[in-house]
Amino acid sequence: MDWEQLAADYEAIRPQIASLPKFGSTIQDIPRMREMMAAMQQSAPPSKFTALTVRDVEIDIQGGSIKLRIFTPDTGRERYPLCMYFHGGGWILGNLDSEAEFQRQLCTVCDAVVVAVDYRLAPEHKFPIPMQDCYDGLQWVLAHADELKVDVNKTAVTGMSGGGHLALVVALMDVDSGRHQIKFVASVIPSTCDEDAYPEHLKSRLTSMQTNANAEFIDAKAVRFYLANLITPEHQKSHKYVSPLLHPNLSALPPHYIAVAGLDPLRDEAIVYAQELERLGVTVELDGYPGYPHGFIIFPVEGAKRFSTRYTSAIKNDFVNM
Repeated sequence: MDWEQLAADYEAIRPQIASLPKFGSTIQDIPRMREMMAAMQQSAPPSKFTALTVRDVEIDIQGGSIKLRIFTPDTGRERYPLCMYFHGGGWILGNLDSEAEFQRQLCTVCDAVVVAVDYRLAPEHKFPIPMQDCYDGLQWVLAHADELKVDVNKTAVTGMSGGGHLALVVALMDVDSGRHQIKFVASVIPSTCDEDAYPEHLKSRLTSMQTNANAEFIDAKAVRFYLANLITPEHQKSHKYVSPLLHPNLSALPPHYIAVAGLDPLRDEAIVYAQELERLGVTVELDGYPGYPHGFIIFPVEGAKRFSTRYTSAIKNDFVNM
């Protein structure tokens, strides 16, 4: 497969994407990046998915409080599958309005309760706070399963980009806890290992940080910037919750769906993670989108439409209906 041959529909809008402002050089960029994301959220069209109920709750967690947004289908079931959703933004951007349409779509198409977690962001709240917030959010929801009409035996975690990484990590935290509450993981365009911590025996298969170093939208420099704002000190790069590829017990994980983009610097990390899971006997669906950059899922391209259908179908068919 030629991962880096431009997709025709992306090539048509490539000049527009390439003209977007490049951020991610200094910590002073972060407020402007957050303002830009907020402006994009405010301009979003009305949702197509309205047959649901939405409410926000604030919960106490270690060191403070966070908000959850709970999407419940209007289908009147006694119990619903649960899908915990962690937004993207490289651990430094995003909020409860991020990716709201994906959350509404999951709730409606999968007939599941979807809970979005407004985890605390880096660099104000560094590793492991974002991961712990997501895990604590899951525990709160399961503790209130009766009130929320959630089936505690039917739990998935999902997210995109930084949220895809968080979904992988929360699943590993679940394994380490011995609870095994999570039955399915859907991780989209995630980071799975800091490049400085790549295992020697896998380095020949981990080349996209170089081949896609100058990619549009998110390049290798931006990837390094996001991670640098998450962790301190340097030795945390090899921590199993920063670089889940290094976790010693991947074989204990539940089935995974992993989506990758061909022009993404993070592409090979996700592919190798999927391959390692498969080698260890974990069921994995690897969904590839050659010729698209990181973040293509929000672009006006056919590839994004295909992804949206495959993503929700994977969760519905491989988790909800199993």
